[in-house]
Amino acid sequence: MVKMNDEETKKMLFFQQATGAATRDCIDDEERLIFVVAEGEVGAAVGKGGRNIDMLEKLLKRKILVVEYNDDVEKFTENIFFPTKITVSKSGNKVIINVDQKNRKYIVGKGGYKIRLARKLLKRHFDIDEIKINELRN
Repeated sequence: MVKMNDEETKKMLFFQQATGAATRDCIDDEERLIFVVAEGEVGAAVGKGGRNIDMLEKLLKRKILVVEYNDDVEKFTENIFFPTKITVSKSGNKVIINVDQKNRKYIVGKGGYKIRLARKLLKRHFDIDEIKINELRN
């Protein structure tokens, strides 16, 4: 079970009511709000043309990121980095991400933000301790 603080729980319930999407987790990292939605719920969460996200970002005055949950750790990892094309494998308590060299920056993110977020989500949902990035050369 994912542990959230009271504020994250309130934001998750608000997001769920506003979008109608079944929401599994919320992380408030001061920079943005990250919502993990149930499988198949991304469309409802985002809304037609991104309408729901735009409305919520204005209302909450924060950037919002939506990640689709999946029971399979490899698919969930791919969803974290969507739309960047990656292949993922799991080895013990480690996830290995294979990505084209030109797309590595999208995996790491500005200042390492995206990879830190992935580590946090994978730890919370799958107790994964390590992420390794393999760059594939073209």
